[in-house]
Amino acid sequence: MMTDAEVADQIDRADRFIADFREMVATTAVDPASQCADAQRSGLQRIAATLDAVPYVTMCNLSNINAAMRGGLMEVIELL
Repeated sequence: MMTDAEVADQIDRADRFIADFREMVATTAVDPASQCADAQRSGLQRIAATLDAVPYVTMCNLSNINAAMRGGLMEVIELL
C-alpha cells in the first residue's frame, strides 16, 4: 500500500510526464519538404486528440518506467 506522500509523488510524476509528452507532440517539427509531411502532421494531430483517452494508470506506469530509465523512455519516444 502506498503512503499519502507516495501517492502524491506518483501523481506529480504522471502529471509531469503527461505535460512533457503533450509538449513534445506539440513541438515536433515536420519537414515540409518531406513526402510524408501530411501523414506526419495527421499522425501528430491524432495523438494529440486522443491522449486524454489513455487511462491515467497507463500514464502512471509510463511515467514510472521513464523515471526508472532516468528519462530514457521519453528520449526513445522522441526518436520515433
